[in-house]
Amino acid sequence: MLDRETRMYILGDSISAGQFIDQDKKFTQLLQKSNFFRDRNIMLHVDAMSGQTSRQALLYFPEKLQIHKIDFLLIQLGINDSNYWLSEGGSHPRVSVESFRTNIMEIIARARLKNISKIVLLTNHKLRKKIVVNNETSFLEDSKQIYDNVLRELAQTNDISCYDISNEWPNISNFSGEKLLLGDGVHLSEIGHSQYALIIEKFLKNDEFFL
Repeated sequence: MLDRETRMYILGDSISAGQFIDQDKKFTQLLQKSNFFRDRNIMLHVDAMSGQTSRQALLYFPEKLQIHKIDFLLIQLGINDSNYWLSEGGSHPRVSVESFRTNIMEIIARARLKNISKIVLLTNHKLRKKIVVNNETSFLEDSKQIYDNVLRELAQTNDISCYDISNEWPNISNFSGEKLLLGDGVHLSEIGHSQYALIIEKFLKNDEFFL
């Protein structure tokens, strides 16, 4: 356990921002109020925006690194990168897999240049949204899994941690996917946020950083 305050920073999208959910029900707030965070003197800063891709995050992340002192960085990105928009023709993900990999690698590199002690990549929870790809109905989950695999690969090749939320999500008992998600099939419900917080807390408790 660290003697001084641990400054944790989440770089994410609408999931970390807690879109459509009351402030005190968001997983980030639940974590901040948890005994685990209080006992270890962890202060959480959330930098998350709805619709954010890795490309957009990379644009301002270097500036944020000059403003914030960060000990523990959680990177929650990929859902928007993997999405296909009809307004963009529905034939190409918002950010290609290759660009996504490069963007995340640069975020990691810049974090290391600032001597951030711990960097963690989060895979994303299971989705239930239907999308149209090349005029055919598909599922965002199928595309998202490809980007999750990139995150797993980057964690391994860069010797950093991956909190594999995607693999943990189906293991939650007594809850169906519909209850964990809002009607759009992407955003977390209040129950989803509470379970998301429990999953992350479990990973944190087993992280050597806090042992």
